[in-house]
Amino acid sequence: MTEKEINQIIEEEKIQKIIQEEDFHFSKGTEALQRWLSFSVSEQLKEDIIRLSSDYAQFQEIAEINPEIGKIKDILFEIISYCDIRAKEKHIYNRYDDKRCLAEASVRMGDWVAHLVKYKLVSKKETSPSVLNAIDYLLNPSENSPMLSEKMRESVSANFLGKSYSKEHFIANLKSFFSPYFLATKNPDNYTLLLANLVYNFQDEWKDEVIGLMVSDGTGWHEGELNLDRQYSGIIVWNSKKPSGGAKVLKFLSDKIKEGESFPLYVSSQNMVRYKIMVIDYALDQRELESKNWDKQKTKNYKPNFKDYVNGKLKASIVFLAESIEKLSPIPVSEFEFFDKHKAPTQDNLQPIRKTPPIEVLQNEKELMIQKNLNIPLNQIFFGPPGTGKTYHTINEALRVVGVEIKDKTRAEIKAEFDKKLMEGQIIFTTFHQSMNYEEFIEGIKPKIMDGEEEEQKLEYQIEPGIFKNLSIEASFNLAKSHMSKETEVTLDFSMMYERFIEKTEEQLLNNDSVELKTKSGGTVLLERISPQGNVVIKHPNGSREYIVSKARLTKLNTAFENLDEVNNIHDEFREVIGGSNSSAYWSVLNAIKQGHKGSKVKTEEKAYSFADKLEVVRKMTRKEFQTSSGKNFVLIIDEINRGNVSQIFGELITLIERDKRLGRDEELKVTLPYSGDRFGVPPNLYIIGTMNTADRSVEALDTALRRRFSFTEMPPVYDLPELDYEYSGVKASDLLKTINRRIEMLLDRDHLIGHSFFIKAKDEDPESKLIQCFYQHLIPLLQEYFYGDYAKIGAILGSGFIRKKEDDNQFHFASGFGNEGDRDRDIYQIEDYRGKQTDQAEKFQNAIRLLMNLPIDRGIDS
Repeated sequence: MTEKEINQIIEEEKIQKIIQEEDFHFSKGTEALQRWLSFSVSEQLKEDIIRLSSDYAQFQEIAEINPEIGKIKDILFEIISYCDIRAKEKHIYNRYDDKRCLAEASVRMGDWVAHLVKYKLVSKKETSPSVLNAIDYLLNPSENSPMLSEKMRESVSANFLGKSYSKEHFIANLKSFFSPYFLATKNPDNYTLLLANLVYNFQDEWKDEVIGLMVSDGTGWHEGELNLDRQYSGIIVWNSKKPSGGAKVLKFLSDKIKEGESFPLYVSSQNMVRYKIMVIDYALDQRELESKNWDKQKTKNYKPNFKDYVNGKLKASIVFLAESIEKLSPIPVSEFEFFDKHKAPTQDNLQPIRKTPPIEVLQNEKELMIQKNLNIPLNQIFFGPPGTGKTYHTINEALRVVGVEIKDKTRAEIKAEFDKKLMEGQIIFTTFHQSMNYEEFIEGIKPKIMDGEEEEQKLEYQIEPGIFKNLSIEASFNLAKSHMSKETEVTLDFSMMYERFIEKTEEQLLNNDSVELKTKSGGTVLLERISPQGNVVIKHPNGSREYIVSKARLTKLNTAFENLDEVNNIHDEFREVIGGSNSSAYWSVLNAIKQGHKGSKVKTEEKAYSFADKLEVVRKMTRKEFQTSSGKNFVLIIDEINRGNVSQIFGELITLIERDKRLGRDEELKVTLPYSGDRFGVPPNLYIIGTMNTADRSVEALDTALRRRFSFTEMPPVYDLPELDYEYSGVKASDLLKTINRRIEMLLDRDHLIGHSFFIKAKDEDPESKLIQCFYQHLIPLLQEYFYGDYAKIGAILGSGFIRKKEDDNQFHFASGFGNEGDRDRDIYQIEDYRGKQTDQAEKFQNAIRLLMNLPIDRGIDS
């Protein structure tokens, strides 16, 4: 470490922020901790909290149904969100925009909760060292350090400061070490944070410890365990070999566990690290396994006998208890540093790691967990008069729902993100109109021209899903994929098997090969062709009748009968599953598909699934799967929602969109759709955002059923925008808009105000050109519509500079024999148009603006 290196580091933006900050960098953490320490707790509640804090899973469950426990949970989770980068739901509880944290403490969430409770309600002496260090720092930052791990402090003292570690003297030694460099922070409470950041930057000089392990495993089983069911407190993972490095490496790992910390087990395949397993304990033999008491908590894959952890010829040499498995954005193995000259793992070797590159957890699951807990209404409508930014705000809100961070992004970047989500189908945009109906939105019978030669083309009518049903199935399917139950995996595997069977069959038919399939009775049937819908057409040898074998029914049979050899009476047993179809034909095709893929492993991620595949998966999902699965959020944006007949468009589904009626809820509801007969419900990860122009129809005029099921956010005109802070003819644009709207509200109502977006001027745009465009392309046409051509009222809003009464024309007469001369007394108005190129038009327009505002004008100009 040199002075030059220190100077380079302190110029970094992150470090400068610490140096220049006037407040304590973690003041929100201190506030949360003080709220907890001053929180009033009755004796009964104290007993309950102490008991629950020792069982993290039960603590969370009770917090959901008990408001007092729930409030304590929120305070504790907020404290932890400032202390540990791995804190659960950090993005919800951490109130800093940059989500800053003290450290990557690797303290288990349950231990954080337990020890924060012990500190307040039991004894400070029973608080673990890492948690106690965090508390001490937040309460007195100038005399403590955000380096929470005692092991880390020992390494820093011995290898960096050149001192024996002493908790009492650690801060003094740290300050003394850096004193020759004359470092300072604007707020003295941030000084030890600055020193800690400098120490982290030079960790190569002091850090020589095992921080985790790496194993090579390309089987991909981890994918199905990314979202651990809440009923489990952990999951068992084992390996056939112990870590390389023997007792020395195990000592590092056991010390972490004794301190209540966890360590990562990284999983690599094809030279890329793809998963991170957070290990909270391990056992090396039967004796250790029995001593762990893992059977007293609900642990997935737990077996009480060590020898039962086997897979074929492989037997466990070490068994890990993990709290989570995370999918990573792939990182080359070469970017990890291995401990004590060990190399990258091969096969089942467990290699110790001393340093990792920056780790990025893939966002999909994490974003959904964040969004599930955010207070975002499932159904909401932004309403207001024209030009108030309803659609603009809808784009921002939709991106927030799907987990896209838009802070610090330009509008072009935000729109690009929105367009990307539209292309991916995660956001769907539609507009209601007077001809929109149930058949277009939910499902209906629609005409379809079938493929074939031109003279053979024919029109058929099919049941087709509408916009809402399509998106509901997509959202539900995404939940199913994230959970990947056995039923889902079977359905998706079969879809892949079927597609490969079809590809192979079509190739045979193109080569004019005969495709014969065996029947259950030992005979054969001929596969005649593949229909345009992708179904199989079967004929008996020398027969003329064709039998259609559909993929949808084959999927049901495949799920029902894992082994076709066990089917005794195909007619009766098949009929129970798919009704009275040709059982022999179905058995023949299903048998051919299964035989063709016997022994091969299907990779379900290889293909884009059809709507029928997804529908079949969703049909099999249970309420529990909807409750526990994590996936992406989906958004349906309905522009101009009040222009359609909502009751007619939603039909019976209007009830299903309520939060407590969504799939997975205790009060979940499903309806039978009238055309397809499908049982249908709305998933919990589908959000509906509507916009409503109040100039077309007021909120009060909306269908009562719709109003009950949506939250409404008014979008009124905004006058204090920087883009309205420009002047023309001595008048500020914001004042001009405000004056016009006051007059409209007086003559009409607030539903017909003029939105700010019409007046917003680009940075380099000429004010005069902007206002002329605004008045003649937007403002005047809107007022003509609002007041049905009553120019006297329009004149009362815009003034005589824009609306002028025509002079009496003595030469005017009605046609001979018609008309009433008394009608000549009616006032006729005209709109003054200042868009011409005459030299005095600009001055006249300026005077018109001043007349509108009741300001004196330049009398030298004939306005």
